[in-house]
Amino acid sequence: MSSEKKEKIIQISNQYWARIKGLYKGKRGFVIGNGPSLKLEHLDLIGSHGDISIASNKIFLAYEKVKWRPTFHTVADACLMDKLEGTLQNYTDSIHLPDSSALRFPGISKYVWKDLGEVGRDKSRSINFSDDIGVGAYAGATITFFNLQFAVHLGLNPIYIIGCDHFYSNEENIQKDKKVAAPATNNHFIEGYRVEGELVNPAPIDIMNKGYAHARAFSDHSGIKIYNATVGGHLEAFKRASFLDLFNGRNKCQSYL
Repeated sequence: MSSEKKEKIIQISNQYWARIKGLYKGKRGFVIGNGPSLKLEHLDLIGSHGDISIASNKIFLAYEKVKWRPTFHTVADACLMDKLEGTLQNYTDSIHLPDSSALRFPGISKYVWKDLGEVGRDKSRSINFSDDIGVGAYAGATITFFNLQFAVHLGLNPIYIIGCDHFYSNEENIQKDKKVAAPATNNHFIEGYRVEGELVNPAPIDIMNKGYAHARAFSDHSGIKIYNATVGGHLEAFKRASFLDLFNGRNKCQSYL
């Protein structure tokens, strides 16, 4: 029975991805990270201008403080999903996640994607970046990398990343897929995002960098512009943009590094 349910969800998802492909062609959109640079007032600014946004994981912790809600909500970390079972359903009526987790979160609409594998090291030989989530998406050790592929699938152009600090204090010398205890340092936009000592999947910056390099290469080849509008942070794979200038007609974008 569970296999039949999963196949049904995959079938519905395939129809969904086909239906929304290019839905927002030529419109700008935001991919929102959950780093400490993310300001709640920035979310309401996005909402007040009617911009399309993709957010993930525990972004719902902001909901009591803002009117904004993301257009799309994603989650891919299985360890985090274990903690969100029975909770996430209180904050959204639909979720986007890998097909390996298709049977999670009963009671809400689920749209799943096929995992095409981890990005390769050599982007010059093959750019591992999907512009069609109906076919699948590549993994880059961060949900932000999937969200960029999702944004392209929707036809968004330009795409602005915010809240992506690309740095995790006290997570040095980590090993991929080996859980670590969350530090006392807050690495997210709101206090209490993680509890000190809880086991979490680490952030392998080297793999993330590979993913962002593939996204940059795709951007360069496709003409779909991806900008980093994060305030500060350590992500330098993309051209920088001033977040506030996006809302006052003075989009001053620095040259590529």
